[in-house]
Amino acid sequence: MQKLNSTDRIDIEVDTVDGDETVHVGNADFVARFFFTSNESSVGPESVDDRALDDSHRSRFEESDLQLLLGATEKRGSSPYWENLLVIDPSPGWLTQLDPAWDLFRMPEASWLSQNCLASIAEAFEGLYGSHRRKAVITKLLYLKRPLLVPICDSGLAGLMRLRKDNPEALAAFVAHFREQGRKNLASLEVIQRDLESRGLRRSLPRILQAVLWCKAASSGPYWYYTQLVD
Repeated sequence: MQKLNSTDRIDIEVDTVDGDETVHVGNADFVARFFFTSNESSVGPESVDDRALDDSHRSRFEESDLQLLLGATEKRGSSPYWENLLVIDPSPGWLTQLDPAWDLFRMPEASWLSQNCLASIAEAFEGLYGSHRRKAVITKLLYLKRPLLVPICDSGLAGLMRLRKDNPEALAAFVAHFREQGRKNLASLEVIQRDLESRGLRRSLPRILQAVLWCKAASSGPYWYYTQLVD
């Protein structure tokens, strides 16, 4: 395989949750560009990223959120597990206390601590976890409402980062770890973000880091091939 290399590399390195391995993503700007222009979660007016950019949906959960994430068939089959959220209390207190301006990577440590951000995130996870509601779905749902704050944590990212447990406490600890890794790579992520914006792609910093790590986690297919090609 002939590799593509940039003379001005932007590489990302993060430590796994257990601290036993450092994950390297070479030419992460190329990887991000490829992901956000090709992946169905990011392309088109009905994509997850398009919905996350819509400020009119920040304050409450709606059936359209669930349909976007699960699809019409699965959503209908899962409706009893979501009734509390969609019917009884679509604007729970733990959602409203998550300030939409909170930025997982850019927020200074003093503000992060004084405003008890992690405790508020943990409370949101506690409110969402349940039957048919595990880390992948609930982080996608919260990403729709707070894209600056909550990264999507599906099985690919969890496996790469060695997040073994699937419960509110472990997920909150993962977000704290993800914040540390994002702040360590902040300068590089901001360069990638500006490059994407110059191409009409507005994406949050946590989403960018999650996306390039998701590509790195792929074991086959176009995203695996591309990360190998540009690294």
